[in-house]
Amino acid sequence: MSASPNTTGKSEGKASSFQPTIQLLSKVGLVVVVIVLILGAWNNITPVVILLGVVLSAAGIAKVWSRCSLKHVYYQRLLSEQRAFPGEEVELTVRVGNEKLLPLAWLEIDDGLPLQLPAVNLASGELFEGALRNSISLLWYRRASWRYRLRCIKRGYYALGPAVLHSGDIFGFYPRSVASDAINHLIVYPKIFPLAGFDLPPRQPLGEMKASHRIFQDPTRTIGVRAYIPGDPFKYIHWKASARHQHLQVKVFEPSTTLQTILWLAVDSFNSAEQGGGVEDFELAVSTVASVASYLIEYGYPVGICANTSPLESSMPIRVLPGVSHDHLINILEILAKVTLSPIEPLEALLSQERSNMPWGATLIFIASGVSESLSAALDSLQECGHQVVLLQVGDRPIERANCKYKVYKVRALGDLARREAALALEKMT
Repeated sequence: MSASPNTTGKSEGKASSFQPTIQLLSKVGLVVVVIVLILGAWNNITPVVILLGVVLSAAGIAKVWSRCSLKHVYYQRLLSEQRAFPGEEVELTVRVGNEKLLPLAWLEIDDGLPLQLPAVNLASGELFEGALRNSISLLWYRRASWRYRLRCIKRGYYALGPAVLHSGDIFGFYPRSVASDAINHLIVYPKIFPLAGFDLPPRQPLGEMKASHRIFQDPTRTIGVRAYIPGDPFKYIHWKASARHQHLQVKVFEPSTTLQTILWLAVDSFNSAEQGGGVEDFELAVSTVASVASYLIEYGYPVGICANTSPLESSMPIRVLPGVSHDHLINILEILAKVTLSPIEPLEALLSQERSNMPWGATLIFIASGVSESLSAALDSLQECGHQVVLLQVGDRPIERANCKYKVYKVRALGDLARREAALALEKMT
């Protein structure tokens, strides 16, 4: 549960859209009333004096009432969840309270709402897009609340607010406004799809998967013993088996590898001027990164991500070291929720900076719309240096280099991506 009290004393003033329409009670009008009142009293015109006295009294009461109307008024939002996936709904409760003796004859509230988070009032069924607007009158020490359901349509990092409260005197002569700078945030993760046709043989030695070749041996997994051969390490001698056989026996280990993977999102490949549908392909690419990361972490394989863009509220390129925990996956999803289609450098430059930090034999999966000649040559170089390089191509752009040395898969959507049964198929091209 997220609670954000929004006190209304942050910024106060008269709202331009709520200026009084009765010019008689403006400053100039009041001066005129006072002059007429003095003249009426001087000439003993009693009805005029009484009438103008009532007007001035009402104006004075209204002015004081207006100044005090929004004091000790609080505004609050409560989110049932701060994180969600596309297609889910989050309950939003809005509360307002008048914590003073002076009643609020009228109160109007304009609260900022992202267009990608339409809200439905649970009581009336009214749909709000772009802003929540409510009006009410509150007696002394009274509270009111409204409940909505926010529909999470698209991934992103969304801000709810700021809110502006409008109120004033009982006559409506002097309206006032208070802006609250309190903001609530809601993270909508990228959608995670099941994967079909995904096959990545691991390369990293001494890990969790049994290998098909006996190049590396995992000393934590003993599968038997054999007779000692001169040159075998003494630390691998199985002393109990040697006692039973009356000659030295050494342990035989199971070969294994670990799939340590780094996912590379080539943001600049979706920002090409000659490519149509770049935004849609980019959103599918972000979901592809999230789906592959979830798939690998589910099976216990360490995953990291890199991207040549910066998330919201940051100016640094995305670099997440490989990890395998559930919290690590949540961290990846939160970063992907904040990714924007704004590259800060070419992917080749980021590869050059990070190349020395890549573990030997790690699998490098690149998610891109297309690959230029220079980037394709860099991927070939990584493949020759012992990495397993895989390209997941999103979109319809052709690969400019046909005889590449790395694997290429075409990402295809199975079914309507907005539905729960949708999936991603990886069709091997080369």
